[in-house]
Amino acid sequence: MVYQFKLISQEEVERIISWNYDGLYSFYNMDEDLEDLKEFREDAASNENYWSVYHRDHLIGFFSFHEHEDNHIEIGLGMCPDNVGKGEGFSFFGGWPSKSS
Repeated sequence: MVYQFKLISQEEVERIISWNYDGLYSFYNMDEDLEDLKEFREDAASNENYWSVYHRDHLIGFFSFHEHEDNHIEIGLGMCPDNVGKGEGFSFFGGWPSKSS
């Protein structure tokens, strides 16, 4: 898959917050962790470390990275619920071929 990346906008943040995951993936619903929800809603659109991910003009996910003082980087990823469970995770994460490529 070919992905397009851009700094995340507040509109995209609000769309992502509304994503609802079912079953096993419900852990990823933003309202499951109110602290993460607040941080994402208030900080993502004004932070150059948050990016939206598009495939064919569709918002399919986001990623973030945070460099820590002890010289390591924390990476955050989120994929649209419509794409979860379809074998696209490896491609989304690192560019490996997915089942649908």
